[in-house]
Amino acid sequence: MPAVPARRRSATYKDRNNETDSDDEEDEDYQIPDNERATVLFDFNRERDKRLADVTNIPEGRYTEQEKDLFLQLAMRGFEPLAPKHWQFDFPTLPDSLFPEEGKRQSEPIITISRSTTFYAIKSLNNLFSLSGRVRDCSIVEKNPETLIKQTISRYIRWALYDANLEINRASMPIHVLHAQKKNESVRDALERLNRRLKKLALRHRMALAASDTLNNNKLPLLIGFLICGPVVALMTFDLNLIKGTPEDDEMNGKFFSQFDFSEKGQDVWNSLSIAIVVMHIRSSMVRLARSGYGGYVKSLESSPASEDL
Repeated sequence: MPAVPARRRSATYKDRNNETDSDDEEDEDYQIPDNERATVLFDFNRERDKRLADVTNIPEGRYTEQEKDLFLQLAMRGFEPLAPKHWQFDFPTLPDSLFPEEGKRQSEPIITISRSTTFYAIKSLNNLFSLSGRVRDCSIVEKNPETLIKQTISRYIRWALYDANLEINRASMPIHVLHAQKKNESVRDALERLNRRLKKLALRHRMALAASDTLNNNKLPLLIGFLICGPVVALMTFDLNLIKGTPEDDEMNGKFFSQFDFSEKGQDVWNSLSIAIVVMHIRSSMVRLARSGYGGYVKSLESSPASEDL
């Protein structure tokens, strides 16, 4: 990941630390010379262009078009805006590149708010960002982290769908699956179980699509599976566009896509950001499907998300 440039102390930091010395005051007054500022900006843009060139040069056949879109979003994390500009005050330690730059034409932030309050949105994201630290705490108290990780991801998905005014019930067609490795379950068995669940979900979609006249093949969703084994979250994908309605469809399996180790120090933000990107991808797909009258997603209740879920 790109090196995070040093940031100046925020006003909130100064409020929490009333004692200052001469060195701190010099840091506050120091200004980056124009020529150095231009170099920093140039290096960031050059690194961004280099990263974009690397990720767009994917070997033919490795990913489907929908998988490429998700892969590109994950690979470019840190180079694209994450959240609205005013959230920066609540996340002062995040690099500036994760927030829109005023006066600069950029893509829309990955995380946006539709109906939730800013308070709940920020609290949900903060809970996700704190996951790595809590996972490492599990190793200290000799507790398995799978349940904690699954609950945290599930809660963030629940907030994301609530914000989009969507809710999944028994009659709905979800496009994601979560499985946490069980006690005495091998990694292989956990992987096979998630794959079976993805295939079963794909079969439900295939049957629903056969009876649907509101969705064309260009809008079929990408199914995403979260496999949680220890501190590692692995992603599997199943692209419904590959289904041709032939007997060979039964032989299709989910595809390993990526993995994130939440016990790895120095990767707290980037791993959580990856999960947030995947969840936003799921939400965007479900919103698009709901607008086409597909999926059976019901309107969520008007009440706010329960505090225990955040």
